[in-house]
Amino acid sequence: MRYFANIAAIVIISIIAAFTLNNYFSNCQCRQVKNPSLVVGNARYTLEDLQQRIKKSPYAFTDRAYFINSVIDRELLLQEAQRERLDQEPEFVHAMQEFLEQSLVRLVVDRHYNSLKPNVSDADIERYRANCHSRYKLQIYSCRDENTTADNCTAERVVEQRYTVLPFSLRNALAQLPMGQISRPLWQDGHVIRVKILQVTPDGDRQTPTREQVAAKLLKEQKSYMMEQWLHQLRQRTPVISSTALERWKNGQH
Repeated sequence: MRYFANIAAIVIISIIAAFTLNNYFSNCQCRQVKNPSLVVGNARYTLEDLQQRIKKSPYAFTDRAYFINSVIDRELLLQEAQRERLDQEPEFVHAMQEFLEQSLVRLVVDRHYNSLKPNVSDADIERYRANCHSRYKLQIYSCRDENTTADNCTAERVVEQRYTVLPFSLRNALAQLPMGQISRPLWQDGHVIRVKILQVTPDGDRQTPTREQVAAKLLKEQKSYMMEQWLHQLRQRTPVISSTALERWKNGQH
């Protein structure tokens, strides 16, 4: 059972990868290979091909004979799928499109995330530790966009939370904000808001986290916030137009 379960998983992944390119079979299976170590129908594998495949496989193959059998079964099923023209069926084409889009999104997100270089200062760490036993009562204002003045923003709700559980963007806005003054515009959960401190009260005598713990937390939060800001910049530079019908549907009106 384990063998067939692994084969099924390998086949599914392989079929998706294989049909990503329209000329997969012509380029891969029919390519000219001198002294192939494995021939399955019109597929040719060198020993190096197989060594690279087992090295990159998500499965931990300890039995090389088992691995080679899985490659043979994969090729037999791929070639049968080609003979049945499964790659031309609308359902498959749609599934491939979805797979490719998800793969591209993941690739661009991973690359951008890994390129980020957050910077947490000693002042950031000490500010967090100094406020970690405080509870904030905040007035949240909803703004149409970042150019909306404070007077034209709408008082939306009042929130009261411990400083440590406030979103990074809110804590960042509170850093230099005097009591009772409305903050600059900030991007939060897909909306532009402003915030005002109404009250700050003590919140228990829990243990203060170490500098190392705070630094690790802030670095992670800052990277997530930088990703949100990057996505917001993409929205700003790209036209995004929603129809009235879509807005009504989004709000559950029909």
